[in-house]
Amino acid sequence: MRVVTCKLERWIQMAALLSLATCCSGAAMAQPDIGPLEISVVEPAQESATGGDLNRATEGGVSGVVNPTEPLAKGVDESNAPSLFLKAAEAYEEGNYQSAAVSYRILVDAGFGTADVHYNLANALLRSGELGRAIGAYRRAQILRPRDQDVRANLSFARDSTKDDVAPPAPPSWSRTLFFWHHALSFEETVKLLLVVLALFWTVVAVLALRLAWRPKALAGGLLIIALALLASVGYRWRSPQRIAVVLPSQTDVFSGTDLQSRVIFNLHAGTELEVATSGAAWTQFRMPDGQRGWLPTEHLEIVDSASL
Repeated sequence: MRVVTCKLERWIQMAALLSLATCCSGAAMAQPDIGPLEISVVEPAQESATGGDLNRATEGGVSGVVNPTEPLAKGVDESNAPSLFLKAAEAYEEGNYQSAAVSYRILVDAGFGTADVHYNLANALLRSGELGRAIGAYRRAQILRPRDQDVRANLSFARDSTKDDVAPPAPPSWSRTLFFWHHALSFEETVKLLLVVLALFWTVVAVLALRLAWRPKALAGGLLIIALALLASVGYRWRSPQRIAVVLPSQTDVFSGTDLQSRVIFNLHAGTELEVATSGAAWTQFRMPDGQRGWLPTEHLEIVDSASL
C-alpha cells in the first residue's frame, strides 16, 4: 500500500471538518417522536376548494400556537399522544373544528412537531374562522415539507381569503433557481442528504487511499462540492432562520413606534404575512415589500420562526 498523497490528505481533512459540522447539525435538529402514531391512523380524505387533503394521518406534532394549552401539554407523552391525535381527528370529522384545533395545539405544545400535524391544525383553524393562525400553521407545515402539494394548495386557498394586497414574504426568483436545493429541501432532508454524500465521499477516499485500479478523483471532487453546497444551506438556515409574522385580528392599527400613542400609519387585516425585522415580548417591527416599516403589538401576531421547528 502506497503512502497517501498530500492532496488526498487535504481532502480527508476537509471531509473530516464537514463530517463534524454535519454531526453538530444533526444533533441540533433532533426532535421527540410520537412513535406508534406514525402507523396507527390513516384518515379518510376530505377535499378543500383547492383539492388539498383536509385531514390526514400524522407522524408527530406541531410547534406551539396558543399558550392556554401549555399546561395541558405537560401530561402528554409518547404513551398517550396517539389517543390524543385520534381524539382530534374524530372531532374534526364530526365538525367540531375548535375542539380538534385545541387537541392539535396540545400535541404542539407537548413537543411533537411534524408537518402533518401542522397541516391538520391549520385545516381545523381555517374551518374555525381563525385565518391568521391557520396561515401560520400552514407556513410551519411548508417549512417542514416544502414540496407538499396539499400544503401549498390549502395555503394558497387561505391566502385568497385575506383582504390586504400585500405579497407574502418569499425569496426572489433568482434565488429559488440558483439555489434550488436550499428551497426544495427541508432542514432535516438537507442534513440527511449531506450525511449520504459524505458517506459516499469517504468511500471514494478509501478507494483512492488503497490505490485500487480506478482513480475516481473527479467523483471525489464532485461529491465534496455537493457536500459544501449542502453544508452552506444547513449553516444558512441555522444562522439566519426565517421569521414571518401573520396578523391575527380582523383589523389592527400599525404604529410608527412602540407606543399606543404613536402615529397610526395604516391598518392591516387578518392573515397578512409580514417579514419580521425585530421582535420583543410587547412589540414587533416588520418590513413591508416596499421597504416601509411599522410596529404592531406582538400579541396581535403569529410569529413563524423556522429555527423553532
